[in-house]
Amino acid sequence: MSSSFGLKGMILGPLSAARSYARTHTLFTELDVPRCAAQIELALVVVNEVFGQLALSARQYEQLTTDERLSLRDRACARLWIGTALGKEGDNAHAGRVMAAAIREFGELGEPEDWSVAHQKLALAHRGSGDLSGADGHAVRPDPSAAQHREHPTALQGSAGPPYRLSGQ
Repeated sequence: MSSSFGLKGMILGPLSAARSYARTHTLFTELDVPRCAAQIELALVVVNEVFGQLALSARQYEQLTTDERLSLRDRACARLWIGTALGKEGDNAHAGRVMAAAIREFGELGEPEDWSVAHQKLALAHRGSGDLSGADGHAVRPDPSAAQHREHPTALQGSAGPPYRLSGQ
């Protein structure tokens, strides 16, 4: 029993997702649908992060923050996820700076849900570094400047899609 847990999902978990996403990426690339291909690239980085490849994931997320095939929201998500990968590695100070930048981006984009989640992740980074007063300072509260618009969902946002919401086209 313990050997199956040591595989970290190699049979049924992240690697099967990686294969599925890789096939989908190939399809979107062949069909010349660059935004969808980039969104799948983002999903593949999430799989790498879940699998524990944190430094690699942080670097890949960083590359995607400037990928013009992605929406501004998806690029802000990539920035936030740099912070989550760094935080998991224990680099909470750097993670906090990156997450704070993502929070500003979500606020400018009028994305209150993402803004709220980013505050929660930043509070966890503060808590992870032992800074409980900093964690308290990021209690989630409504962002009065956030616009109340939402982009249209993509097919990837359904219940069988990745565990996050990607921006529409």
